[in-house]
Amino acid sequence: MSKLITSLVIALVYFLIEVVYLYNNNIDVFFYGLSSLVIISLCIGCCLYYRDFSFTFIFISLTVLFIYSKFIAFLISGDQYYYSVTNLFDSIEIDDNVTVDIFRTYTIIIICLYFLSSIFYSKIDIVLRKNDRFLVATLIANSCVVSILFIPYIYLQINYIQGIWNSSYLAIYTESKVAILNMMSRILYVALPLNFILGLLLSRKSFVFLLVFVVFLVLEILPGQRGHVVLLVLSLISWIYLSKNKQINLKKMFVISLICVFLFAAMDVLRGAKYYDVGAIAHMFDGYGMPLNVHQYVYYYQEELRTDGSYSLFGVIEYFNRLLKINNLNIDYGLRSEELYDVTTYLGHKLTGIVNKKAWLAGYGTGSPFVMELMLDTGYVPAIFLVLVLFSLYLKFSSSSFLMSNPYFGLMYVTIFPYMIYLSRSTLSTMFPKLIFVSIYYFVLIILAHLIYKFVKK
Repeated sequence: MSKLITSLVIALVYFLIEVVYLYNNNIDVFFYGLSSLVIISLCIGCCLYYRDFSFTFIFISLTVLFIYSKFIAFLISGDQYYYSVTNLFDSIEIDDNVTVDIFRTYTIIIICLYFLSSIFYSKIDIVLRKNDRFLVATLIANSCVVSILFIPYIYLQINYIQGIWNSSYLAIYTESKVAILNMMSRILYVALPLNFILGLLLSRKSFVFLLVFVVFLVLEILPGQRGHVVLLVLSLISWIYLSKNKQINLKKMFVISLICVFLFAAMDVLRGAKYYDVGAIAHMFDGYGMPLNVHQYVYYYQEELRTDGSYSLFGVIEYFNRLLKINNLNIDYGLRSEELYDVTTYLGHKLTGIVNKKAWLAGYGTGSPFVMELMLDTGYVPAIFLVLVLFSLYLKFSSSSFLMSNPYFGLMYVTIFPYMIYLSRSTLSTMFPKLIFVSIYYFVLIILAHLIYKFVKK
C-alpha cells in the first residue's frame, strides 16, 4: 500500500472519530486523547514500515514527546493531575475542552503533514564531487576557521562551564556570556556541519574532524543546554539519510532512542529535577510534557497576551530592533530585565511574566510554540493553514536535487531543520537572523576559498 493511500485511510479514520465526537457534547479527554494518540501512532508506524528517517517522522515523534507526554504519564499512573493541572510557575486547573483543542490541533497538523509528505516525497541522490578543486579549497578554508577557533573556544567554554556549575543552570540566563565565546560558538555551529557536508560531497573521512566534532558537542551540552546539540545531530543524520537514500535501521534507532531518553533524564537531574522510585517513569514523561502546559497557559491567558505586535515575527522584529536601534535603548537582549520585558514580543517572555514576573527575572521561562504564536496573531484556522503551507514549502525544498550537490543548500537544510521539527515547542522566527548569519559566513568562506584556489593553481 502506498504512502498516499495510507495517509488517506488514516485521515478517513480520524474524520469518523471527529463525527462521533461531533454528536457528543461532553467530550472526554481520556477517550479523545487516546484516539488521537492511536491515530498519530499509525502515522509513526507507517513511517517505520517504510523505514523513512524523514522530517515527517522526527516532527511527529517530537510532537508526541512534547504534547502527549503528560497524557502518557496519566495513562501510566492513572492520575489526571498530570494533564489537567499546570505545574509550571503556578498551579491552574485547566478546562478539559482546552486540552482536547490542543490535541485536536496537532492531530490535524500531523495527519495533513503525513499526507503532504506522501505527495512531495521523492528520492534524491548525492552528487559526489571528488575531483572538484574549488570544493577542496572551500574545505581547506573552512578547516582553517575551525582550527583557529577551536583551542581558544575550549579554554573559554571550560571556564564558562565552571562558572555555571558553581552557581546553577539558571546562570545561563542571568549572567552574560562572554561575547567572544558566544561568537565562537555560533561560528562553530555553522563551520562544523559545513565541514561534515563538504567531507561527504568530496567522499573524504577525517578522524581528527570527528574527534573535534565530538569534543565540541560534549562541551556544548555540559552547561545543561541539550537542545542545540540534539537538534544539530538530528539535522546531520537526516541530511545523511536523504543524501544516501538510507532506510532506518530499527535496532540502531531503538538503542539510540533509549540513550537519548536517559540523556534527557540525566540533564534534567543536572537542572535539579528529582525522579522518585514510585512512578519514576510517569514523572519522567511529565517532565518532557512541559510544552503542553505552555499551550494551556496560552489558552488561559490569551486575552492578556493580545498585543499590537506580532509574536510569530518576533525574531525578525528583534533582529531589526537590535540592528537599527529602533527602541533607542541600551538593552542586553541576553539578560532578563524590566526594560527587555517592555519591548519584547517573544511569547515565552510575555507568558512567563504574566504568570510569575519574579520567576522570569530570575531566569525561569517557557518556550514559545510557533503554532500558538500564529494562533494569537491570526486566529485558529489561519494558524493551521499557514503551518501546512510552511510544511509544503519545506518538503518541496527537502526533495530538491540541488540539496545534494551544493554545500550551501545542504547547510541551509541543516540550519532550517531544527526549527521545523521544534515547532510544537519553539518559535520559528529566530531562524531569520540565523539564516543571515549562515549566508554571510558562507559568502566570506567562498572568498577565502577563491584566494586559496588561485594560490594552489599558481
